[in-house]
Amino acid sequence: MDPVPDPLPFLVLVLGSYRLTRLAGWDDFPPIARLRDRATGLRGEPDGVLWHQRPLLEEFLACPFCLGFWISLAIYIAWLSAERPTLYAVTPFAISGAVGLIAKNLDE
Repeated sequence: MDPVPDPLPFLVLVLGSYRLTRLAGWDDFPPIARLRDRATGLRGEPDGVLWHQRPLLEEFLACPFCLGFWISLAIYIAWLSAERPTLYAVTPFAISGAVGLIAKNLDE
């Protein structure tokens, strides 16, 4: 097996990594947002000030380069060990990522 994907699988892996990074890091999808808030220990003061009990984890999750690297690495390792199942698992996220980017950048 070649360690570098062909162009189409590469695009699927990239878009899937993008979508999973965005979902884990900063999307507002309620179940994921609650999980992220619980993991970082999000707390609120009576005056409305929010803070995190684990600010380093919050900073890591909010950084697309940091979080994106680890998600991309996991997806790449999965692809190296099982190409077809990894592509099957990542394709819906890749399609979702492409749709989101198109809608955000091309819709008026």
